[in-house]
Amino acid sequence: MFSRLWFSLKKHFLPDRLKIDRVFLITISIIILFGLVMLSSASSIVAYSTYNDTYYFLKHQLFSVGIGAIAFWLASKIDYRFLRKIAFYLLILSLIFLILVFILDM
Repeated sequence: MFSRLWFSLKKHFLPDRLKIDRVFLITISIIILFGLVMLSSASSIVAYSTYNDTYYFLKHQLFSVGIGAIAFWLASKIDYRFLRKIAFYLLILSLIFLILVFILDM
């Protein structure tokens, strides 16, 4: 029973035609790593003088990178045909959020 459920889930969410683009993944990883190194070297003195923790900003950025990696992985599992169906609603939602940024900033 479990194997039947697994194959059903694998069929819908993990299609065989979906391959990982390794060049893209390596490029993104290098950019993130470079950014983390630059953040760590540029903000360590300010973090220490303000928060008494040299790696304060690096820890927060690593947490954000983890959240972003999980969101990236989840988004990669969504079928693009489904996104085509809801694209207009996502556009309207993003415009509302953009307007809210300007309204709440005042």
